[in-house]
Amino acid sequence: MGDPISYALVGASVLKGGAEILGGIQENKARRRQGEVADQQAAWETARAGVDADEYRRKASSIEARQRAIRAGSGVEVDTGTAAAMQEEVAKEGEFGAQTLLREGALRSYRLREEADTYRRAGQNSMIGGFIRGAGSFLTGAKAGYDYFGSKSVAQELVIGGKGPGTTSGAWKGYF
Repeated sequence: MGDPISYALVGASVLKGGAEILGGIQENKARRRQGEVADQQAAWETARAGVDADEYRRKASSIEARQRAIRAGSGVEVDTGTAAAMQEEVAKEGEFGAQTLLREGALRSYRLREEADTYRRAGQNSMIGGFIRGAGSFLTGAKAGYDYFGSKSVAQELVIGGKGPGTTSGAWKGYF
């Protein structure tokens, strides 16, 4: 049976490893939440661009109607010639402005979706890193206990056939 120092070493490495793993999991949750927020912002940007484009079209249509009324009031035939060409040009400019607003909204939305994906990847990487660091802490503690206390280390007693938590049938005893 190992002494209290060997139990403390292994216990500390287990706690550190568990903290590393838990930290990675928590970081992953936080990053996923940031990704969800960025996705929501992307959807909002798309919707806002649609509303802005509709408003722009309404304003352009209003300008077009006013110009048409002014021309008609002055006796110009609005459906032919230069007046019709001017009216068509105003309509084209109005639609171009609306399409520009939609495109800009789509670009903002795309950037936010990319940001969301980056958050999610960073969370995955943090979680994987936490597991790797945790496993490293477990193994470092087990090795330190084994090196310091020899073949009768607490790691062997606790994990491989001993009386502590995590006991097995002892089938692995010969490997240490």
